[in-house]
Amino acid sequence: MDLVPALEEPLKKVLGPPTAKVMAEHLGLHTVGDLLHHYPRRYEERGQLTHLADLPMDEHVTVVAMVADARLHTFASAKAPRGKGQRLEVTITDGNGRLQLVFFGNGVHKPHKELLPGTRAMFAGKVSVFNRRLQLAHPAYELLHGEADETVETWAGALIPIYPATAKLESWKIGKAIQTVLPSAQEAVDPLPDSLREGRGLLPLPEALLKIHRPHTKADIDDARSRLKWDEAFVLQVALARRRHADAQLPAVARKPKSDGLLAAFDDRLPFTLTEGQQKVSKEIFDDLATEHPMHRLLQGEVGSGKAQPLDSLVLTPAGFRRMGDLRVGEEIVVPDGDIALIDGVYPQGEREVWRLILSDGSSVECDDEHLWIVGTSCGWHRGQAPKVMTTREIRLDTFKANGSSKWYLPTAAPVDLGDDSGLPLDPYLFGLLLGDGSFRHNLRLATVDDEIRGAVAAAVAPDCRLVPVKGSRCDYTIQLTHRVGGARNPVIQTLRDLNLWGTTSHGKFVPDEFKNTSIKNRLALLQGLLDTDGTVGKDGLTISLCSASRRLAEDVAWLVRSLGGRARVLPKKPPSTSR
Repeated sequence: MDLVPALEEPLKKVLGPPTAKVMAEHLGLHTVGDLLHHYPRRYEERGQLTHLADLPMDEHVTVVAMVADARLHTFASAKAPRGKGQRLEVTITDGNGRLQLVFFGNGVHKPHKELLPGTRAMFAGKVSVFNRRLQLAHPAYELLHGEADETVETWAGALIPIYPATAKLESWKIGKAIQTVLPSAQEAVDPLPDSLREGRGLLPLPEALLKIHRPHTKADIDDARSRLKWDEAFVLQVALARRRHADAQLPAVARKPKSDGLLAAFDDRLPFTLTEGQQKVSKEIFDDLATEHPMHRLLQGEVGSGKAQPLDSLVLTPAGFRRMGDLRVGEEIVVPDGDIALIDGVYPQGEREVWRLILSDGSSVECDDEHLWIVGTSCGWHRGQAPKVMTTREIRLDTFKANGSSKWYLPTAAPVDLGDDSGLPLDPYLFGLLLGDGSFRHNLRLATVDDEIRGAVAAAVAPDCRLVPVKGSRCDYTIQLTHRVGGARNPVIQTLRDLNLWGTTSHGKFVPDEFKNTSIKNRLALLQGLLDTDGTVGKDGLTISLCSASRRLAEDVAWLVRSLGGRARVLPKKPPSTSR
């Protein structure tokens, strides 16, 4: 009797019947190989906390968080009429959002001892709402501080894999099962020849399986994913090639085009001239139809395959924003993940019906029905699903959920450098402070009581200038020349003149283009200066607001936040209420 290969070994023999049954029924995993190809959907870093905002309702989730508070309550019930019933309420946090865990009865004793404030753990359960608060009732959990040898061995390394899981089998239990079968990955047979694999810089299959499940660095994850994605694409291409070969063996009647046929008459009546690409693909189709076997062709249309917007729409390029109508084939643009891509084609559309889409943050964009969007749903985000590509028409015909809430969201664009760190006429942090609490209508002044801000300003203007307190004021300061020699001018005032800001009131402040089309570092420093002066953190700790008398400055600040990958809205300030 032949021995069963390691990766074909049934999970029932390796993990035991109960675990194997759950994996087969709920995850479709039957063999060691199936389990090794059940990849993590994401990874958590030890010391970092999972975002708790926007958890999907009635979904089974796994989160990594820290215990903020734990309280044991007693109450009277039908089973405990004398007030001896127990309920443990544990609050966990990711530093921003909070989530409540609830344990009842005899189930409170173990978590009461283990879930102490400051403890980090993985929690899994079904999200529900009680008293308008999100909660997990009787969640399963796994401590991550490494007090037990088993936890240290199971979760060794800085990166914690989070697996697609079910209510019957939590992510960490799947991780422990994979830890058991992981040595079998060394026996995986690599189907790729060494020459092909080495020529493309791909890992051997056994090494890729080890690194996808137990990575030591993020580079390990990237290398493993590259190899495993290549395998999936290769298998798909081989299957399609075999299907094309089989189809090519089938008989078909040759259909040769006629120069005076119906199709030629149809083309002659078109109100536009076919593009070079359309003519090329038409010839390929006619050539296929003229053969004696069935045509097998995927046609990708030019129209509707890119950005269908008005010519005056702004497109982000490495050199800043440019009008779409000015862009040409081969020029560089910035794509949503921050990378640089070349323009493959420019296809004028003539006059088209244009829609204006207004987003939840108040920003808007104009485009036609064929414009392509990268969109996702909140549920898809938490399930690890990749965003999808949809047209404007598809979105506007399916905009809201059944409860009236928005169905689609736009993934946050990655921040990119719009220039280098040099070339700015003024330190960006100092400039942000001046826009926030500075006055330069008649005199150059800055109002602050913060010692750190005063020190930062003094360092930024040195050695040419110095910070001098205004007599009779506890918070006002001026920026003066250190040495008045001849007709020397204050460089800060001169810069404000050059930027067309000198003499403006608080209602006329704005962020010049020089401070927008710059590096991420400079834009972040400018925003920090603005928020350090006029910013306020909300009571919930989740939002930051900035109050400005200048509508233009408020819109510029929102632009800065969005350019750095954040979300921002510009709202009118409500006037104070009066009573009689």
